[in-house]
Amino acid sequence: MKICFRIVIVSFLVSCFSYSFAENAKKNDYSNGLKGKVRVVIESTYWVIEAYGEFEKGNLKSKTISKYNEIGKPTESSSYKSDESSPSKWINKYDNDGNEIEMVHYDLDGTADMRIVRKFDDGGNEIESEWYDSDGKLQNKWTSEYDKTGRVVNQRCLDFKSDGNLVSILDEHNDYNLNKSEYKKNATNGKPIFKTSCNLDKFGNKIEEYFTNLEDKTSSKETYKYDDKRNVIEYKKFNSNGGLKSKETTKFDENGYKIEECKYNSNGILFSKTTYKYEECDETGNWTKQTEYLNDRLISIIEREIEYY
Repeated sequence: MKICFRIVIVSFLVSCFSYSFAENAKKNDYSNGLKGKVRVVIESTYWVIEAYGEFEKGNLKSKTISKYNEIGKPTESSSYKSDESSPSKWINKYDNDGNEIEMVHYDLDGTADMRIVRKFDDGGNEIESEWYDSDGKLQNKWTSEYDKTGRVVNQRCLDFKSDGNLVSILDEHNDYNLNKSEYKKNATNGKPIFKTSCNLDKFGNKIEEYFTNLEDKTSSKETYKYDDKRNVIEYKKFNSNGGLKSKETTKFDENGYKIEECKYNSNGILFSKTTYKYEECDETGNWTKQTEYLNDRLISIIEREIEYY
């Protein structure tokens, strides 16, 4: 049940961002902004301890080892806890054209608890994906249609129970001429569950999103602002009466690294400020040490070891 719930949540999130994801998925560069032909990245996160009024690196909190092929696509990602034993792991497989045709997640005990299988057309567009649980039972099935420029026009997600019965259908339609996107979720009996409509910018990024729960008739609104590199720099959430619920702002440096994240309450008052400093870089220009501060207090130190082809 836990795995099924996780897949449903992930699927919903993917749907919200499907139009931008479809474009990004075809790129051969690194999703996390790495430079050069990277083979392996070992990222270690440490606790911070205070000693004699000074903050310094403490014990290991977690570690992630990511491996990439020669065109910059991930082939394996292992996540370790502080004792560095029994990692959870993602394994990625590709066809001869570089399309990711399978992702398998292994739990801490080595059990494959999630498997995603994808199909592509001759243009490299993902036209179908199927999500399976640890028992090999189909949980979600996605199908996508594209326009001549490779942008998602229509997308459908079928959500199944563990017994194989269909639970709900999620349909999305994007109209790039009108810069609008809409998706609806209905139960198998046709009863509507929710609908969302979005206004898009010229790049296909959503700038306004309106969510309506068709069961309890509640609604909400979210707005987004971007910089010239298409990074989200402002996010606002509004409640059903139109009042501000929360706000987040983000700043990036010239390398595209996030350097500041601020969170505000419904009154527009700042209550959380996180800053990121990149203190060390290697010869290729990738950072190898990052420090994180919450309200000006050091809370995390991350170190990276990077191996290149």
